[in-house]
Amino acid sequence: MRAGTLALVLVSSCAAVPAWAGVPQSELIASGMPENLAPFAARISLAEGGWESDNQFGCVGFFQACGATFTSLYGGTKEQFKADRPGQVQVYLTYARTSWSQVRPYLGQLRGQQVSYGGKSFVIDDSAILFGMQFGLGRIQAFIRGGCEAPKAGRGTSPAIDGNGVSVCTYFGKGVGYDVSAITGIAYANLQPVQPGVPDTAEPGVPPLVEGSPQSSDTWNSEAEVLADRKRIAIERAIMANKDLQIEAQRMDAERRLGLLWAMRVLADVDRLERRRADNGTSQPGAGASLE
Repeated sequence: MRAGTLALVLVSSCAAVPAWAGVPQSELIASGMPENLAPFAARISLAEGGWESDNQFGCVGFFQACGATFTSLYGGTKEQFKADRPGQVQVYLTYARTSWSQVRPYLGQLRGQQVSYGGKSFVIDDSAILFGMQFGLGRIQAFIRGGCEAPKAGRGTSPAIDGNGVSVCTYFGKGVGYDVSAITGIAYANLQPVQPGVPDTAEPGVPPLVEGSPQSSDTWNSEAEVLADRKRIAIERAIMANKDLQIEAQRMDAERRLGLLWAMRVLADVDRLERRRADNGTSQPGAGASLE
């Protein structure tokens, strides 16, 4: 199957699945999902479906595998697939890695873009891009071409909004701030601006808040402040250590210079002494003359 076909087989109407259909992270991990990817996969499930979900388009499972994705990546029936949790996880991992390989050429046009849509403002990061691929590469290409509501650009192209009126930007926003390194091979890097009181934002390098965790925004902010304090203290210590090293280097350089000056003075004194002795030897009466 061609890569372009695989990107388009997730039907975007799956966005209509109710939130209660989501699969818990613990169940995903127990079924073989990488632990650091489980929060992201659970968010996909919350938007798409549960283990046994299906829809009128024949999409099944927690991430709603449809058409060619299902038939090419799974060897059993749809009923077997709905009961096969490890099978669903493995199919998703294969699908996600294929999707990432398809969208890689467009990362420079997507990563870091600021988007305001549907009452949410965010910066597109790797997890947002991967979540957007639930809509297929065609809708992401539409976004690059003309934004969150871009129409079709001609025959064979897709609009940025699906038949249910859901924009790919909605899915970008759902996927922001997760560690998807298990798929991309790229370490998580937070691109979101710090927003006090908003649990999905933090300083770069601080892992995102896992959805459904008992942490409140106040707790998250407190932890972020502690991390910021630690970072500030570490920087201050590094500056002081650097200053100490500079002072020590200057001291050693000064000692070296003084040592050189002292050595030069000693050599000069020795040279003067030798000359004085030589002069005294030649200036004595009769020195060097023969007696007759």
